[in-house]
Amino acid sequence: MSLEWEQFQYILQSEKLESIIKNREFILSFLDQLYTSLKKLNTSNQCYENYPQIGPLLTQASTHQYIGYDPDITKLVLSCLLEYAKLDLNPTNNNATIPKSNLWCIIRLRRLINAVKKTTQSPPDIDVLITKISELLNDQISNNVVLNNKLLFACLGLMHEKKAFPIIESFVKLALPPQEDAIVDLINFNPPQRLLSNQFLSYLAIDGALHKHSIAYWSNDLRTRLLLTYNELLDTEILDLIAIYIDSDQYESIHAIQHQINQHHLLKVAIALPILSEILMTKLASYVVLLLDWKVVRIMQIVYRILEAVSSCKIFSEFMPQNFYFLSNYIYSGPLDSIETRKNIVWCLSLASIRNVWPLIDSLVNWSQTSDLWTSKLEDILVYINWIICPSKDNRESQSFSDLKSWIQSSQGILQLRRIALPINSNTFFACF
Repeated sequence: MSLEWEQFQYILQSEKLESIIKNREFILSFLDQLYTSLKKLNTSNQCYENYPQIGPLLTQASTHQYIGYDPDITKLVLSCLLEYAKLDLNPTNNNATIPKSNLWCIIRLRRLINAVKKTTQSPPDIDVLITKISELLNDQISNNVVLNNKLLFACLGLMHEKKAFPIIESFVKLALPPQEDAIVDLINFNPPQRLLSNQFLSYLAIDGALHKHSIAYWSNDLRTRLLLTYNELLDTEILDLIAIYIDSDQYESIHAIQHQINQHHLLKVAIALPILSEILMTKLASYVVLLLDWKVVRIMQIVYRILEAVSSCKIFSEFMPQNFYFLSNYIYSGPLDSIETRKNIVWCLSLASIRNVWPLIDSLVNWSQTSDLWTSKLEDILVYINWIICPSKDNRESQSFSDLKSWIQSSQGILQLRRIALPINSNTFFACF
């Protein structure tokens, strides 16, 4: 096992909250690797013989005054202590003699619990600290001053304090650019300058209490600016929405899902801002292609219908599949390296609303009921319809097109003669989707 013992020891020796916050990801990774390695050993003696430096480090970690700041770190320290000592927690064990390794572990567990209590209990001057930070933030907001690292770490240290949630909101307001400055490249997603640290973003994304008691009540303007500026937070929100329905084993009607998604906070924010609607549909299109799950297609279709009804953003108002110039212009007029992304967007939007494709299918069905000649316009329509049905990059797409064209042309006029058991009609076409 290759672990950076000296770096972990250095972090513990500093005994500063700032050090724990700044090195959170390293600490979690280190302890997780350590726990995995200890699990592979059968006895506490083997743990000691293979990793003699672990004992002193775990002792130091269990007494660190800020170890309880992060619940994930605390859980891993606890797991490593139990695994290092191979403590038997089975209540049916009636062995009167407690092994020394177990006593060692119990003592450190007590120290850890005491350290966590001290860390998680609000100190008597917490209100004074919150007031002071709030005044500093208000002063910086009024003077249009850029955030400094000291305020960042002060707010990070208060992320678990419900009393501090209002100053977290003020901090985010100060860190975000105005909405009119949050200009975003829809394809490459090129956000404005980032002032919030990864640790701060991590808490905004995963802290349940913060979401429930604070972020849920933030204004649409603030949440929109946050999502526009920080790509990973928008991805987290979208994946959370997708996971709700992918993880469920119960089939739900599309109307039931539409009602639920319509109430989702992400949709409410997107409805209020057309630019966010565009980004949301762009990202959903990429997840449809990435995950290849019919449930994600349904989610995309529902989101499209909700946004289509209320949004005035460009990608909806100008999306007309019957206008092939628009489709090709949209796909090929942008950067070369993002052509595939724009193809995915067009394919997903075509699939999202059958009403967009209906006039094209109707023209093919109507032609099959006449004796007119096949035209280049019909050829273009069929190429597009076939691409929606079979968007393959190999010969399957051309084979599908050939079969579909032969089927339509061979069916021409047969409806009037009633010589076919399954005439071509719109329902036959939609069975392909």
